[in-house]
Amino acid sequence: MRGVPRGLIVAALVLGQALAMPALAEEFLVRVRGEVVGARLSLSAEFGPAVRLGAKIYSEPSHTLLFVAADPGFAATAEGDAWLQGSRDEKALAIVTSPLPAARPTVEIKARPSADDHVAVSILRREPDGGLQDWVVSQAYTGAGSFAFSTSLLEKERFHHCCEGGGCPQMCVDCTRPEFWCCLVYPPPSCCEISCYALNCCPP
Repeated sequence: MRGVPRGLIVAALVLGQALAMPALAEEFLVRVRGEVVGARLSLSAEFGPAVRLGAKIYSEPSHTLLFVAADPGFAATAEGDAWLQGSRDEKALAIVTSPLPAARPTVEIKARPSADDHVAVSILRREPDGGLQDWVVSQAYTGAGSFAFSTSLLEKERFHHCCEGGGCPQMCVDCTRPEFWCCLVYPPPSCCEISCYALNCCPP
């Protein structure tokens, strides 16, 4: 390029390479929505490709097992039967057997304990040694009311968490762990905020 300084040419090439680099791969894991209606909770879930065996949703810290999803093929095996029996022993409020990850279940169950302040989601995965492990992928501190959140897995074991509700728009944050905090208090004085660390949310 006649008349263009070499330094500018190199900078342009580097910038072009940076713009052409693909974004970090994002693998959708789970999306959960809970609507509190009186003494009942309408709970719906959507699962990503990694959820092929089963998943559990807990209300914490009471460790109340709200919901269990199991793929029918897995449920028909001895391992699946044992896993589901463990869920029944935990007094799961709802168990749904439906093809995973395609299932989009919605259940109506009793409301969460009033002192609980977060929801935890684990997915069942098979380890390299052939064993099974319940892997906690999301712990959403959203308070005791209605909630909606999702979690995806980024490269280098980072989690992309999002939440919304209570009049607050969708908010997202990237964290190095499953835990995240989401303030869903609106209208004014609004307190819509998301963080990888504990927040002091505004009173509802």
